[in-house]
Amino acid sequence: MSDLNTKIIPFEFTAQQASHSFARYISRNKLNPTEIFEAARQGRVKPVYFPAFEFGCEITTKLKSECTQREAEEFSAVTVQRELKSRFSGLLALSGDKVDETLFSLLEPYDLQGLKAFDSALAVKADIHQAVLSAEEAFEKIRPEIEQAAVNEIKKTLRDYTSEKTLELSHELDSLDTTNILLPMWVLDCEYKGQPCRLFMNGQTGKIAGVPPRSTNKTVALLGAGAAIGAVIGQLIWMAVKTLW
Repeated sequence: MSDLNTKIIPFEFTAQQASHSFARYISRNKLNPTEIFEAARQGRVKPVYFPAFEFGCEITTKLKSECTQREAEEFSAVTVQRELKSRFSGLLALSGDKVDETLFSLLEPYDLQGLKAFDSALAVKADIHQAVLSAEEAFEKIRPEIEQAAVNEIKKTLRDYTSEKTLELSHELDSLDTTNILLPMWVLDCEYKGQPCRLFMNGQTGKIAGVPPRSTNKTVALLGAGAAIGAVIGQLIWMAVKTLW
């Protein structure tokens, strides 16, 4: 992936800044394990470049619908056909398998205006994960979202009708532009009682995603405190009711 055709987004955060950000993120939930907080505070983070593709494409969408329209006090059915060319740009799809797509969506957006030509000096201190998907395979992962966006746009042209029923729908890919890119992420990778914990931080924006395992001791303590408070409240209610008797 690290060839002359690859673009790269440089890291905007240092290891120290990433550690502090992870520690703050973990400390927001009191049930997160202290061990994971300490791992972040001690700087057990690493910079990683994740391979991805940036796509730009043009799609022609054809729609045939049965619509109803109102004339005076009556409704009539008509067949309506539409054709729309839609242009999309700046679409990202991971080409590796180290980050879940749902998790990746929480780390977006990346500012692609920050793309630079690949320079080994920018990536010398970071791991570069290998791509496992071709451009065609990666595009197919996001194609349903693109086509749905095109459908949403073409159906806006039917707003003057009172109802719409799709009879025929087709999409044709007219053009596809592809760029190999490397996306910067800081990764906190540790364990808690045998459970893996991986948190990710967008190396350009500082956005963090991932859910640490819950601390067993803190959860038990919280439940115990809740039960104790409930018992006290119950006792007070019983005493109040007894007084009324």
